Amino acid sequence: MTIALVWFRQNLRLKDNPPLYFACEQADAVQAAYLYSDVPTYARPRGGASRWALHQALNSLSKRIESTFENQSLYVEKTDNVLASLLRLVEATGASVVYTEKRWEQGERLLEAKLKDALASRGVELKCYNASLLQAASAGCKADGTPYLVFTPYWKAQVKGFQENLRPVLELPRHMPPLQTPLPTTSVDTIELMPKIAWHTDMQAEWNLSEAGGQVLLDRFLHQAISNYKDDRNLPAVEGTSRLSPYLHFGVMSVTDIFKQALELKQSNLGASANASIETFLSELGWREFAHHLLYFHPQMPSKPLKASFEAFPWQADDALLTAWQSGQTGYPLVDAGMRELWSRGWMHNRVRMVVGSLLVKHFLQPWQAGESWFWDTLIDADVASNAMGWQWISGCGADASPYFRVFNPIMQSQKFDCEGAYIRQWVPELAKVPTEHLHAPWELGEHELKYYGVVLGETYPFPQVEHPFGRKRALEALASLKT
Repeated sequence: MTIALVWFRQNLRLKDNPPLYFACEQADAVQAAYLYSDVPTYARPRGGASRWALHQALNSLSKRIESTFENQSLYVEKTDNVLASLLRLVEATGASVVYTEKRWEQGERLLEAKLKDALASRGVELKCYNASLLQAASAGCKADGTPYLVFTPYWKAQVKGFQENLRPVLELPRHMPPLQTPLPTTSVDTIELMPKIAWHTDMQAEWNLSEAGGQVLLDRFLHQAISNYKDDRNLPAVEGTSRLSPYLHFGVMSVTDIFKQALELKQSNLGASANASIETFLSELGWREFAHHLLYFHPQMPSKPLKASFEAFPWQADDALLTAWQSGQTGYPLVDAGMRELWSRGWMHNRVRMVVGSLLVKHFLQPWQAGESWFWDTLIDADVASNAMGWQWISGCGADASPYFRVFNPIMQSQKFDCEGAYIRQWVPELAKVPTEHLHAPWELGEHELKYYGVVLGETYPFPQVEHPFGRKRALEALASLKT
């Protein structure tokens, strides 16, 4: 009799979950388990927003297992030693094989290697499946065997293979035979992920981190928004993006399934414009692959610049500036709107992420690691690879980086991508009555005019913490000093 332990890690779903599917197909009895540790293998704990989101995703998975399969439940445990807990579960269940998903972070790979050796010494097999990415993070290197550092050649080299070698999407397991004596049923509440102070109310209303919730978003996007994605993805006041990043991060939705459905839509030939938008969306999934490709070969990426010369960059750490940025009080309406959306929803529109990042590292000269750390704590989709790659890109010190002399003008970005001011008015209500032509730079109005619209700069809304011309000039001077 073959008993299988299915170790859930980062793919918290039933559909298209290779470890779960093959365990159910090949074993006579199956036990599912999830182990949470406050001592993660990538060296820092999850942020507060990510912990909240993980609770929602785990809770949904647990309930779905119980409602889908007879006499089944998800065993959940909080542990300080994942390896020791896994070995104890193997012994408790009598498992002869452990099914799990492949993880690509350096610490997770080391854990897998230790687990494989420990299981082998006990006569237990470890089966790992890639369930998180379109291809292994270690794959897709250049002809000389070195990893890519620029996205465009990486994507050109991989996209055909992504399409032609896409593995089949697996349906729900037909059955999940329980152990004769299953592990005790445990509640997700026992691992204490939820905040003690209820700051998560807005996130609770905004997100349904379940397979059903993700499917609703995917269906809306594929049938309503994707045809205009190429243009609308830049407009924060428009529902033009998929908003699937949290579902992909926690594996609530399968990237293979999403890629396949988008590709099939493109092949249905909706027209040149729609097809171009679909190709853009597919390339965004490619950016996610590229981020994990980079992290695999550069595990120091979350803390150290890929361009070593930036170790000497003359950052000017300033707690007051950092706090103003974190709290949405920079004096630049688009930036403040984005930072407040982040605090409320645990998510921020991608275009705005670039603008707020540029302001922090270029106008304010704050270290990119400070921004990366804040996003890590406040984003529900805080992905170690994508977060680090994005901050290094905007800082000019990473792979395929935005050139440092490209300093986003927060006023022009606001005028271009929130031209009617709907996004700003939603998140910066103290400026709601300011006419649109002045909304993006309210300080250009006189004191009496602003007061007429209910605004007193320095009291109800701040002056710009750093003026754009000065900030841009200082950023370029800092770069020049680095080159000497």
